[in-house]
Amino acid sequence: MPELKRELLLVMLSLGLVATIAGLVPDKSGASLSSAGVKRTERFATLNGDGELHLYNLKTKEQLQVTYRDSEGNYDHAVLSELNRLLRCSWDNQTTLIDLELVELLDDIEDHFGAERLDIVSAYRSPAYNEHLAALGRNVAKQSFHMKGLASDIQLPGISVAALHGYVRELRLGGVGYYPDDGFVHVDVGPVRSW
Repeated sequence: MPELKRELLLVMLSLGLVATIAGLVPDKSGASLSSAGVKRTERFATLNGDGELHLYNLKTKEQLQVTYRDSEGNYDHAVLSELNRLLRCSWDNQTTLIDLELVELLDDIEDHFGAERLDIVSAYRSPAYNEHLAALGRNVAKQSFHMKGLASDIQLPGISVAALHGYVRELRLGGVGYYPDDGFVHVDVGPVRSW
């Protein structure tokens, strides 16, 4: 049932219905509405991202350089939709709503290191792709945070995987997986844990 609700929400977003109702875009009067009450939770209030991201998806070879949040904390719905598209499952092109806390976390990481861009190894993973990986014998969680738009596997050009892992682990804002042999770090906005 949750997947059906999520799919309905995606359809409504694509039609612009939820965006106006939720206040993610200006209403017909032209008044600028904020992020529909979407505010950073206390847990993520300490992040210092500037609201700008430069992402490169290693699988699709697409990149996006955007300002997703203005200096007053208002999110740009159109840009968030672009981020959802860039961070889609590359196996079947399925998209989902990427959690704003994950976006904020990625921004903080990029800014902390002064990186020109952040490379995405993996972000959203469709349930079908997750099952496919499991069938191939890959070590994937049945309820992976990737399938909920809450996780990404990342690397930063010019920054060691050890340094990236160390910083994200110190934040204690979610899950952190260290994959030095594969050259990336898993980050998610679920419970605090590391492996």
